[in-house]
Amino acid sequence: MERNNIFKLLEQNYKSFESNLFRIDELFQKRYMIEQNFGQKTTLKNFVQQHCFYSWKNRGRCIDVDDFLNTIGYPLDPYETINLYSYLDRIEGIYNLWYLAKNYRYLSEKPPKFYITYSILKTLLNDCLSDFNYKAYYNSEVEQLIVAEDKPEVTAVAEIVDPQTAFEIVRYNHHTLQGNLEAKKRILLTMGAELEPKRNVLKGINQSLERNIFFMLNNLNLRHNNCAEGDKNYKKAVASMTPMDLEHWYDELYQMILLANLELENSKRLHDIDSLKNTLSRENL
Repeated sequence: MERNNIFKLLEQNYKSFESNLFRIDELFQKRYMIEQNFGQKTTLKNFVQQHCFYSWKNRGRCIDVDDFLNTIGYPLDPYETINLYSYLDRIEGIYNLWYLAKNYRYLSEKPPKFYITYSILKTLLNDCLSDFNYKAYYNSEVEQLIVAEDKPEVTAVAEIVDPQTAFEIVRYNHHTLQGNLEAKKRILLTMGAELEPKRNVLKGINQSLERNIFFMLNNLNLRHNNCAEGDKNYKKAVASMTPMDLEHWYDELYQMILLANLELENSKRLHDIDSLKNTLSRENL
């Protein structure tokens, strides 16, 4: 039997859920990361507990860091069979605590010293996500980091819309929203409202896309109640859809709104290119 060399063994180990969570736990709970006043060294976990956790907007009813970790199933139960989503949830939880320390660092009058282990943890978290084509997105306004699939079209649109809408666009792909029609509905309404002022411009670029997007917003139980019999906006076909069928159309609408934003952005680019052409043409006269 062919023997694996050490680098092959390392490569196989990179995508091991258990091995990576062990590394994360080692850095998060056991390695010194931060030096406070008078040379006092501490772990990231203890630092967050001491300085950041109680002021965090998203701690919910958790009474301390340990309570939060227990809530997200961290650390790993040795008898648990872990899957990708539970793996991502644990990474997401630790990454949120990492950001609490980062925010404290920049807001503090006397910022503590951060060791290289702090940066190593971030790199490890990012690498663990990228192994499975996932990415971390942080919203400073709501003090929340989410992990979602790394899709180029989503990233491209998130970079050209306002930050709050961008975060919602990313959140649509979070695994916990699968089957959650109400959450997807709220996000689509936000995306539709952001697109509405650009509707006429979009119509001039792609009339079919504009027409279909706003048809779906108005007829798929999003902007109007299309499922209540007797309501003026009642649509029997929509009311009889299964949740799975309706979610399919919500996902299609999501993709169409992404495309609309990309087409609007490309229209600006084409306008700039036309201006460049005119400038260069005048030089040749």
